[in-house]
Amino acid sequence: MRHVLTAAALACGLMLAGPALAQTAPAPAPAQGAHPGLPIADMVTWLNSKGVQVSPLQRSGEQAYVTVQDAGLTWVLFFYSCRADVCGDVQFSAFFSNDQLTIEKINDWNRDQRFLKAFYGTETTGEKVATVQFDAVLFPQLGVDQLGDYAQLWTSLLADFGTHIGYFTAEGETAPTAQPPAAQ
Repeated sequence: MRHVLTAAALACGLMLAGPALAQTAPAPAPAQGAHPGLPIADMVTWLNSKGVQVSPLQRSGEQAYVTVQDAGLTWVLFFYSCRADVCGDVQFSAFFSNDQLTIEKINDWNRDQRFLKAFYGTETTGEKVATVQFDAVLFPQLGVDQLGDYAQLWTSLLADFGTHIGYFTAEGETAPTAQPPAAQ
């Protein structure tokens, strides 16, 4: 009887282990030569095709970026996670300064908004500055057209941010100037 129970327990154990043994092997790692992301040149070409003014590619140490002028707004597109100018993510950034800027307005924005993060600082001159940023991960299989949704969200929320902090007048006459931070 003891042998029958042992055999039954062993059989049950094997049946329960069957699904675990049938699992597929993990996917192979990507090839060493492949780098996820998009070429900077393709992203700049895409931006130019949308009718915005794009500066030549600039570098500050390892950091690559372009300055973009779009419908009265000036902003910077930073390229990150790059290897051989193929980048896995980008950061849209803009810099605002005005007398109405306060830490409270920045905190209100960050509390109430999801996609653009902002932070407050002061220049050595005492000038109040707000930096607003939006990060985007790039998927090479989607091509450069994936930038369309990111850029649309960015420009829409950038205008909202400018209004929120009192940068834009009611007529919308002023626009931010974007100056990348000085090299460290």
